[in-house]
Amino acid sequence: MPTVSVVMPVFNGAQYVGESIQSVLAQHKTDLELIIVNDGSTDKSLEIAQAHAEADVRVRVIGRANSGRPSFPKNDGILAARGDYVCFLDHDDLYDADRTWQLAEGLERHPDWVAAFHDLRLIDNVGGALPGTYLGKANFLSRANTYLAPAEKDWFECNKQFFIYQSLVTGALHTQSVLIALHRLPEGTVTFDTQFTICDDTDLWIRLGMEGKIGYLDRVLSSYRQHAGSITRNKDKYAVDSLKLHLHNFQRIKSKLTPSQQDQYRTRISADFAALGYFRQMDCRHVAAREAYREAMAMHFSRKAAVGYLKTFIPAKPLKTLKSLRDISAADSTSRK
Repeated sequence: MPTVSVVMPVFNGAQYVGESIQSVLAQHKTDLELIIVNDGSTDKSLEIAQAHAEADVRVRVIGRANSGRPSFPKNDGILAARGDYVCFLDHDDLYDADRTWQLAEGLERHPDWVAAFHDLRLIDNVGGALPGTYLGKANFLSRANTYLAPAEKDWFECNKQFFIYQSLVTGALHTQSVLIALHRLPEGTVTFDTQFTICDDTDLWIRLGMEGKIGYLDRVLSSYRQHAGSITRNKDKYAVDSLKLHLHNFQRIKSKLTPSQQDQYRTRISADFAALGYFRQMDCRHVAAREAYREAMAMHFSRKAAVGYLKTFIPAKPLKTLKSLRDISAADSTSRK
């Protein structure tokens, strides 16, 4: 049996999937299997995956009708996993060759950890490096300091209250950065909640934080591709799903929070509602924007949400003119750089 099961959901990823598969198969010192779940692709993704399966016995391919959201193929892969550890890689991202064994060794040395994760670099659609790192941009080590304890070199232990940081600030873990000790967790824990379209991963990372200690390796060990095709580029859809997650999570962990932390969480959710109101307002969807601003003020009153709410009563034509002027100004500013 393999030590590590890597789950790769694929939907119309022919442009990148071959390179992603190769990055998994090139892992050093790791006894692994790669489970590719083809989510109803209409391009050559399935043929590319099958060709790799024919060439390497470590590759298995599972097919399914298109689900419309990543949680379904990832759950299929988890059910098929045979390894003690499970991890994930999207079809357009890349593992460094030393990535998986370093996380696996960390988990072996710490049998009380339920998962481990690392930082990742950002790359553009053709693989060029972009400034900063995923957790560096979030100022993770500084902001999460009270939830971390130094372990051996470059390793930190996230304490049992880490789920509070994940809820109030950021989930910290990323789909490609995590390695989960599948058999150290209650059966059914490692599954993605299909009610979420985009934030199914953040929901799982918070639940992992609630289950036990997590290790963090402060090294960059994979590449996260940034391009226009990413599902998270749809701001309205992402904001709606993020709110759905945090409203759900607030009820789940409310009893575990101090009154001050509850207020902090309400403030965060209120800001997310206000941001959704702004996106909709700029799209001239006044009624929908008004509702979002109302929800923001009900969760935690802020002057910004109140002003946004009042602006939704501005007639559509002047607002469109204002938006056009802003777009022209932004384009002009970009052309001057």
